[in-house]
Amino acid sequence: MLLGRKNRIHTRPKLTRTLPALAVLAVFTVVTLAQEQALQPAEPVAAEPTEVLAEPAQPSTPHAKPQAPQDQEEFLPVLDGQSIQTISFRKDMPIRDALRMLAQLYQKNIVPSAKVDGIVTVSHLYDVTFEEALESILGTHKYEIKDKFIKVYTNEEFMQDKSRFEYASIKLFYINAEEAQKLATPLLSEFGQIGVTSPAKQDTVPGEGGDSLAINDRLVVNDYPENIEKIRKMLAEVDVAPAQVLIEVTVMEATLNEELDFGIDWTTVLGNEPGFRIVDPEDDSSTLLMHQSGAKQFGGIFSVGISIDDVTAALTASETITDKTVLANPKILALNKQAGKLIIGKQEGYRDSTTIASGGNATTEQIEFLESGTVLEFRPFIGKDGLIRMELRPEQSDGSISVEGLPNKTTTEVVTNVMVKDGHTIVLGGLFKEETNLSRTQVPVFGDIPLLGELFKKTGDESKRTELIVLITPHIIQSPEEADGATRAEDVSRLSHAIRKSIHGLS
Repeated sequence: MLLGRKNRIHTRPKLTRTLPALAVLAVFTVVTLAQEQALQPAEPVAAEPTEVLAEPAQPSTPHAKPQAPQDQEEFLPVLDGQSIQTISFRKDMPIRDALRMLAQLYQKNIVPSAKVDGIVTVSHLYDVTFEEALESILGTHKYEIKDKFIKVYTNEEFMQDKSRFEYASIKLFYINAEEAQKLATPLLSEFGQIGVTSPAKQDTVPGEGGDSLAINDRLVVNDYPENIEKIRKMLAEVDVAPAQVLIEVTVMEATLNEELDFGIDWTTVLGNEPGFRIVDPEDDSSTLLMHQSGAKQFGGIFSVGISIDDVTAALTASETITDKTVLANPKILALNKQAGKLIIGKQEGYRDSTTIASGGNATTEQIEFLESGTVLEFRPFIGKDGLIRMELRPEQSDGSISVEGLPNKTTTEVVTNVMVKDGHTIVLGGLFKEETNLSRTQVPVFGDIPLLGELFKKTGDESKRTELIVLITPHIIQSPEEADGATRAEDVSRLSHAIRKSIHGLS
């Protein structure tokens, strides 16, 4: 018994010493597990959707914004990007408040004038840019952008604020300043002004050895910036390079000799030809109509002979084309709707007026020139589908200055408008010029006998007629490269040559 009690006594100290160690181990294990759980990633928790406008936000919700009272309802922007917004405005919202909120939403500096007033007439704007939203809010009000500020004015302030006036110099390339001024004037404001430079001209710079000075046409505009911009856009559409037309002109002169003889042709009377013939100039064969002694034959000429006994009264008429001459064959590059002129002839000067200064010390004379010969004036108009309308005025004239110094001119001219396709040829003819020479022959002694002397006389009327034939071939030039290319000119030249050859064959 004593032994057993002794054993129990020795065993208790061991158990007492073991319990603190186990407690320390348990605490260490718990701390380790807690650290491992803290290092593991947390699983995502699905957030329930919330409707911002459905009900007021609860204070316990960390991300909810407090809702405005019902009597002070503000707009609620829904951001769809940096520049596109959807905006709602409260009813009867003042424009100044709307501009203030618009400035906050888009981060803009909007400065309305003191007179800007009114209410917003829109309630919702969906997916709009800043410019679209601003214009929708302003209505009849105006605004301008200066640096980083957007200034808003009433319409009256905007139209009367001359401090916004700007000067602009607009350079013109293809139209003159007077035409541009007429087009730009309706675009000016009430107080806007516009000035023009003098028409493009050439002058000589003193001391520069005759170098030419070209002055370009310009518009100088003083107006609001928006009006100046309208004028710039309008002129950019109008002041463009015009189309061009390559025109080959061939001027030909055909000479026709006509003889009309009246009287007794003694060579015919004394001749022994078996008859007279009527010969068709278009046919080489002749037809013998009747036998008549003493009739004279004319090869290739229409002739008629009449015989009374042994005396034949001969009436002869002849018309033959004896010569064809190409007077000019220029190739002219003309602007669309711009007139051109071709002159083959002469200019004779004459005194038009004389001015004597007071005191008789100085005299000024005005000299004019009389223009005569072959003149062709033309003007092309390019239309649709490759059509060209040509204004043409060919002229055949002859002029001289009288002894008194007065000009005299005889002219034949035609004014016409012709529609022709690109590359086709216009033929103009029938312009005649006639020169007449009178001649008289008689048998000596017998021709001077009164009354009977007329039987021994012969008067001749010889005239020279020339016909002007003009060939005109226009071709539209689409680009400057075509104008410089030799292929186009060669094609036109070959076509004109073929037409001239066919005319020679017909004659």
